Amino acid sequence: DHCSEWKVDLTSKQHGQAATAEAVQGRRIAEENSETLSTQLLEVEGRQRNELAYLDWKHSQAATAVYRGSRDSTRQKLDERDANDTKLGRAQPVPKSGGGCTYSSASSGAALAVLAAQTQRDEAISGTSSRSRKTEKTKVA
Repeated sequence: DHCSEWKVDLTSKQHGQAATAEAVQGRRIAEENSETLSTQLLEVEGRQRNELAYLDWKHSQAATAVYRGSRDSTRQKLDERDANDTKLGRAQPVPKSGGGCTYSSASSGAALAVLAAQTQRDEAISGTSSRSRKTEKTKVA
């Protein structure tokens, strides 16, 4: 009877030690898994940051290309317009060194003729000339 109690006690002690050892081993495995998962998570986050940085760079490159294309297209359209104006005698090309706009006398004369015609038309519609309006304003003042 005494031996059987001792055997039971030893067996329960062994079971307890085994359970403790399993718990310790389980905790160690969990910690290792946690470290592995943390490392993997950091690697994934690093890859995602790199991918986002790459996408940002790619987007900025595309935006720059669109801007350059738009700018170049605008320049080309302006150059074509200037070439057409030059062909038609409306404007002289702007000198490369001087800057500022220079127009041919034909262009200036044509612009003045158009302005005079518009003024005459406006006066005809309103029934008064610019001279008579000035006189009326002077009288009122």
